[in-house]
Parts: sequence; C-alpha cells; structure tokens
Amino acid sequence: METTPRKMSVLGETIMELQKDVSKSAFAKCRLEDLIKNELKEINGTISNEHIWELGYEGDDPNPHTDNIEKLIAYRDVLHKIADEYELFCAAKK
Repeated sequence: METTPRKMSVLGETIMELQKDVSKSAFAKCRLEDLIKNELKEINGTISNEHIWELGYEGDDPNPHTDNIEKLIAYRDVLHKIADEYELFCAAKK
C-alpha cells in the first residue's frame, strides 16, 4: 500500500482524535497509567540487573550490558514522555 500525503493527513487526524479520547476517558487514562507504571517498575529492575552483569563482564569486546542499559534508559525516557503527554501519574504528583 502506497502512502500519500492525504493518507498521512488522515492518519495524523486519527492519531489526534485518539489522543483526545484518551485524555477524556478516565478509564483509558487509568489503564494506560497502570501499564506504564508496571513497565517502568520492570525496566528499573532490569537496569539494575544489567548493571550487576555489566560490573562482572570480563570479555574483550565492548560490554554488551552497557549497551543494554543505554537502550533501556532511552525506552524509560520515552515512557516518561508519554506519561507527561497524557498527564498520567496525577495522583503521585499531588
């Protein structure tokens, strides 16, 4: 399927409508908040584990755990941006 400027415009409008719906829906907002909170908890544990493995790495190649940590931190930053965009974690911020 070929993408045209019109299709991109419709896609952009659809995404904006979805964002409005999520922002209005307390249920959707709550579910999204739960998903992100759980994912952040998991990521933080994984980063901690990767750091332990990073310290114990004795290979000659660049430490693969360092790369994993960088990717996980970037992913965590994206989740925080999503949370800010949808005004999630409101209860925790008050």
